[in-house]
Amino acid sequence: MGDSRMKIPDGKEINQEAPLVNDGSDGEQLDITMDEAWERPVVMAKDRNVRAWLIFLGLLCLGVALWTPLRALYYRYGYKKEEVAVTRDADTFLAVAYYGVNSDAQPGSQDITRADFEQHLRLLRERGYTPIGLADVQAFYKEGKLLPRKSVLMTFEQSRKSSYFEIRKLLHNYKWKAVMGVVTAPIHTRDAQALLWPYLRDMVTMGYWELAAQSERGFEFIETSPSGNKGPYLASPWWKSGETRYELPEEFNQRVAEDHAKVIGEFQKEVGFKPLAFFFPYGDYGQYEEQAKVVRVTNLHQVGSSYDLGFTLGQLALNSRESDPRRLNRLLVNPAWTPLEFANKLDSFWPLDPAQDGYDRGYEAQRWIGEWGDVSVRDNELVLRAIPPVNPVMTSRQAPSTSTSGAKAWLAGSDTFKDGFISIRFQLKRGRFGVYLRSTHVGSYVYFRLNPNLSTVFFKKVTSP
Repeated sequence: MGDSRMKIPDGKEINQEAPLVNDGSDGEQLDITMDEAWERPVVMAKDRNVRAWLIFLGLLCLGVALWTPLRALYYRYGYKKEEVAVTRDADTFLAVAYYGVNSDAQPGSQDITRADFEQHLRLLRERGYTPIGLADVQAFYKEGKLLPRKSVLMTFEQSRKSSYFEIRKLLHNYKWKAVMGVVTAPIHTRDAQALLWPYLRDMVTMGYWELAAQSERGFEFIETSPSGNKGPYLASPWWKSGETRYELPEEFNQRVAEDHAKVIGEFQKEVGFKPLAFFFPYGDYGQYEEQAKVVRVTNLHQVGSSYDLGFTLGQLALNSRESDPRRLNRLLVNPAWTPLEFANKLDSFWPLDPAQDGYDRGYEAQRWIGEWGDVSVRDNELVLRAIPPVNPVMTSRQAPSTSTSGAKAWLAGSDTFKDGFISIRFQLKRGRFGVYLRSTHVGSYVYFRLNPNLSTVFFKKVTSP
């Protein structure tokens, strides 16, 4: 057998098999053996505070996740709103549209600067304008509820990210409302310039933003003729080159309906509600092509059956009780205007009272607003020159118009004129001259036209001038 003794540090030997004896005064024998007393020591784990770090990281992640909705709620409820008495007795409102707001906007850009936009808000407040939302407009047309005096609906184009980040604090500070048009195609491709759904949901939470549909593919250009011309997706019949034919009216109707259905479905999935309003891409529903009756009828029918409101885009801003809620006006803000010119232009749109100065009242040439064609003022006279009616908000990708050339202008503030008479002095150099007069409260017009030799007068009733 081997030796079971071992040495300890002081040089003495002990027998590992012998029981240990307590050297204390009690003289009791310990009930453990040397093997149990000399267990291998265990290295103590260093205190790395792993649990504390995990808790900290968890709280940090939770804070990041909650930051955006909490900030949105702060913007909505963080400041006490000023209680202002608002008189609701108006049956007209203005609507304006901004292509974009960008502090770095360059000359020639369609964007306006943040500084100019702030001046717009300041001037509107000083002149007594009241911001309204889509719900106000919906109640006005659907329920007959009147609007605040000098109401203005402020809208923004194509879910531009720069517009949102540039103006969100300004809207909050001025207690102003705004509507963002949402195009879903850039969201699908995660375009860096487009607001994605998380941002759009936060905007709704803030309370002073609303969302309107603006199509999925409406800003795309499609082939519209055998020669390769292109036109807007929702305002042009598709030339099917593979079949050497135009799409049929029922095919066009189905294509437009599918685009609306996709956008509405995506709204319901992402924000939980159906959009109240639709912004026609480029403001075009087919009104710039005289022969495009199928396009006009289809677009207005689809918007009327899918939304409560529809908005065009162009040179007009005033909407009244008599306006067609499927094609309400929105004035596209020109970045070349100074803030003062912008405010003065809005002021010029408000309804005129024909009897304000008696029955004989003249209107300055500057009050006429060109819708399309060449409309200008020279020596305080209105000059209309017939050119193809190109959509004034289209891009350079638009194909040349094939419709009859012409020019059209409206007398600003005449939307609410009713019974009365009007006299117009004009000089016809070439072409034809005609006048549209509203004939019903639902937007129908009587069109009077003089033939080139001024010998006869032709008139007809139209529903979409």
